[in-house]
Amino acid sequence: MAFGDYETEQPGCLVTAFTWLWAGSMALGILFSIGGAIYSRLHPPPPKAPAIPATEHRTPLFRRYSGTTTLTVTSQSGRTYVLDADMDGTTLERIYFPNGGWAEFDGCELEEDLTGSCEDSHGRDWQIEGE
Repeated sequence: MAFGDYETEQPGCLVTAFTWLWAGSMALGILFSIGGAIYSRLHPPPPKAPAIPATEHRTPLFRRYSGTTTLTVTSQSGRTYVLDADMDGTTLERIYFPNGGWAEFDGCELEEDLTGSCEDSHGRDWQIEGE
């Protein structure tokens, strides 16, 4: 075998190798597609959930709570709110925010005119004025 013959045979070997790789990848692709078809027949997708009719009531994103009284409260950051609150006599139990949140108070006794200063369950101070 001459040096020139070696060079002419080399590209043919590469083409043959790439042909075998291509054929092998095609065979694997066919096997995987057949396997996927068999799997999908053995394991059908779960049924879709029924759509909620437009006439049915949907729960709002934020629930609006209403307390037993309305108070003007000022947080320790200086923000003032007019909020609904749950009271038991002159004891403040909870205030409700418009976004659905609340602050709880433990043993917060207010004056007869519903004024005072209390600390909520998270340690924040609040100035309270009756409305």
